[in-house]
Amino acid sequence: MATTMSTLRAVRRRWAGARERRRSTRTEVCVIGPGKAFLSGVTYHTYGLVTALAEHRPTQVVVLRNLVPQRLYPGRDRVGADLTHLRLPPDVARVGTVDWWWGAALPHAVARLVARPPAVVVVQWWSAAVWHTELALVLAARARGARVVIEVHELMDTAEERHPLAGLWSRTLAPLLMAQADRVVVHNVGDQAEVVRRYGVRRSHVAVVAEPPFDHYDLRTADDVAADGATARDDDAPIELLFFGTIRPYKGLEDLVAAFEVLASSSDDDGDGDGPEHRLTVVGETWEDWSGPAAAIRRSPHRDRIRFVNRYVTDEEVDQAFRAADLVVLPYRRSSTSGPLMVAMSYGLPVVITSVGGLPEAADGYDGAVLVEPGSVDRLVDGIRKAEPLVGVHHRAGRSWADVAEEHEALYRAIGVGCRA
Repeated sequence: MATTMSTLRAVRRRWAGARERRRSTRTEVCVIGPGKAFLSGVTYHTYGLVTALAEHRPTQVVVLRNLVPQRLYPGRDRVGADLTHLRLPPDVARVGTVDWWWGAALPHAVARLVARPPAVVVVQWWSAAVWHTELALVLAARARGARVVIEVHELMDTAEERHPLAGLWSRTLAPLLMAQADRVVVHNVGDQAEVVRRYGVRRSHVAVVAEPPFDHYDLRTADDVAADGATARDDDAPIELLFFGTIRPYKGLEDLVAAFEVLASSSDDDGDGDGPEHRLTVVGETWEDWSGPAAAIRRSPHRDRIRFVNRYVTDEEVDQAFRAADLVVLPYRRSSTSGPLMVAMSYGLPVVITSVGGLPEAADGYDGAVLVEPGSVDRLVDGIRKAEPLVGVHHRAGRSWADVAEEHEALYRAIGVGCRA
C-alpha cells in the first residue's frame, strides 16, 4: 500500500510539473471587461489597458456586452448608441462576447478559453452584475492552468450596495471570485487596505497600480497642443468652469452649483472689474434619479451663465468641452477613483478636487491640482479662487499607459507567467 501511494504521489508530481512547464511557456494575456454597449469609464480603461498590453505580448479579450436588463440601467436610453471612436487593436483576438443571460455565448467563450488557454486572465471588477459571468470564465481558465489577476476599480457600486438583492448577490459571489485571484490590482492604498480587510487577501498580493490620464478623447497632435499653449489668454475673459461625469448623489454637484452662485454674485457685487467673471458648464447623465443639481441650476439667478448638457455625450463632445474649459471642478463627497480627473489631467487643465478616497493619490505630482475638503461650499469657493492663477498653463501628468503596462508585466512575472513575446 505504501509503495502504491508513493507511486501515485510521484505521478501527480510529474503531471503537475508538466502542466507548470506548459503554463510557463504561454505568454497570452486575456482581459475580461465591458464593451461599448453600456459605455462607461471602465470601458475606456479596459480598451486602454488592452491596447497597452498588446504592445508587449499576445492579447485576447472577452467582451461583456449587455451587463444587466436594459430597463434596469440608469443610462438605458443610450445603450448601444455609437458614442465613441474606441477600437481594439487589430491583432487582439476576441475570445467571445457574453451577455448577462449567457445563452450560447458563454459556452462558446469557455470552449475557446479551454482550447487556447492564456497564461494570465485579467478581470475588471466594478459591478456585481457581471460577477457570475466573470467567475464562470475564470474557473474555466484556471482549470487549464491560467493565473488570475483581478483589477478593482470600485469594491462595489454605491447604488448596488444600497439595493437588497444586489447586496445579497455581492455578498455571495464576491468572495468566490476574489478567492480565485493570484494577485489583485487596485488604484490607491485605501482600496488596497479595504481589499485586505474585506476578503483576507495578503497585502503583498495586492498591488497598487495608479491609473494614467485618459488621453483617448484628445485627438490633437503635439503641434496642436504647442500652438494652443502659445496662444495668450485674455486676462479679462471669463473663467470657464467644467463639471464632467455622471450626476449622482456622491458626486457633490450641488456643492459646485452653490459655490458658483457665490462666485457669480461676488463678481456682480464688485462692479469694478477686479474680480473675474465665471461661467459653468455641466456635462453629465443623471443617475439614481438625482435631480437636486438640475433643480438648483433651474432656480439659479445666474442660470444664464450655466450651460447644462444632461446626457451621455460623444467623444467629440467631450473633447470640445475640455478644450473650452479653463478649470475642472470635481467636488465629490466620496470616491475611489475618477475617470473625469484622468481626462482633465490628459488635457493639462487645472483641477479642483476634494480630498476623499483615492483622489489625492491620483493627483499626486500633478502641479495643476488643488485639493479641498468635501461637503463645504466655502472651501470649494476658496479652492476655485486658489486655482485661478493656474489657468492658462498646460500642466503635465507623469504617467502613461506604457507605465501601466510595465507594472502589469512585473506583476505577471511575479506570479510565474512566461516572458513577453
